[in-house]
Amino acid sequence: MNDRPQGGSSLFDGQIEFMQNRRIPADDSRGMGEWLDEKDSNGNGIRVPATYYVQLFNRTFRHSVQRLVQHKTDNPVQYFFTRNITFGDKSSVESSLSKNLKAAGVVDTVKLLTFPIDHNQILLRLTNLYDPYDLQANDPAGTGTYKVDLEAIVASIYESATGETSCPAITFTEMTLGANMKLSDLNSRRIHWKTVDDVSDAASPLESSLLAN
Repeated sequence: MNDRPQGGSSLFDGQIEFMQNRRIPADDSRGMGEWLDEKDSNGNGIRVPATYYVQLFNRTFRHSVQRLVQHKTDNPVQYFFTRNITFGDKSSVESSLSKNLKAAGVVDTVKLLTFPIDHNQILLRLTNLYDPYDLQANDPAGTGTYKVDLEAIVASIYESATGETSCPAITFTEMTLGANMKLSDLNSRRIHWKTVDDVSDAASPLESSLLAN
């Protein structure tokens, strides 16, 4: 999401133009009735720091990495340190969570968010970050479809938390996008208008949150 007016274009070969936090010295008669000239407490134009990532590549031979960069920017590596830790007669165990999640289908452009809800209950939210621009380069078939193993995802999280490789039985409940009610409850409350071209509701692809027990 943008937090300031900005835009970019390439009007001529070899040139890239960026516009960030547009500032004009007088009203441009485009409806605002005032000009955009924000200043700080010292009367100077405000500073608007930003970081832009530009990938220059030939789409015939390379793929777009814009969504991968977005993913790593949104979820940077977190470092944790401790001192004087002892394991007794046990040795440290390397975490296999990342490897297991990738095996379950959570690849670089699939965003996974988890929220603890209750004892033995978590909310999973999965997002496919690819857009049509990426699909043209990375998905020749143009399907844009990723398959994930939900049970394997939950089992990986369970193993990481408990150290046990045998996961208890798992049940899933598909929730609305806001995760405040079951999708089935929402559908049952919808108003279904009867028209002359009514068709039966087909099963829709998974586009909401999942509650795992």
